[in-house]
Amino acid sequence: MRHEYGHFIDFELPSETKQFSMGKFKKAYFSDLDVMIANRETKNMKWYADRYKGVPEMQGVSDIVDAMSGGLFRDRHRMWGHGQTYYRRESMRMTETFANTFEAWSVQGEAWAEIQTQFPNIASTFDEIMEGILNENIS
Repeated sequence: MRHEYGHFIDFELPSETKQFSMGKFKKAYFSDLDVMIANRETKNMKWYADRYKGVPEMQGVSDIVDAMSGGLFRDRHRMWGHGQTYYRRESMRMTETFANTFEAWSVQGEAWAEIQTQFPNIASTFDEIMEGILNENIS
């Protein structure tokens, strides 16, 4: 349910706010993706599969890795996510990452701590976006 509310927030942002916020979010997303690809340990995604397989609290984090890999993560490692067919449209990667990040952020548990560690640019940008929404001063 929290995941779907993340989609709702993404959808309901006013267009000028969305353009600004999602532009920042997209930049953070690609920054963290570059780090993930450059890291020998995480590049092949097996590291993530070993870390998240069978850990329900990490489903959203697993979904983020799947989005960042264009669905390869789910298809290769039988993990949570949508798979390659779903992610043919690149915009879906950002949409799902936003919703999964919202889900973790709203609980403030292990998954949010994991996102802050593994995807620090996404986490800090998301915090900034949510602070603006909560204070109604996002531009």
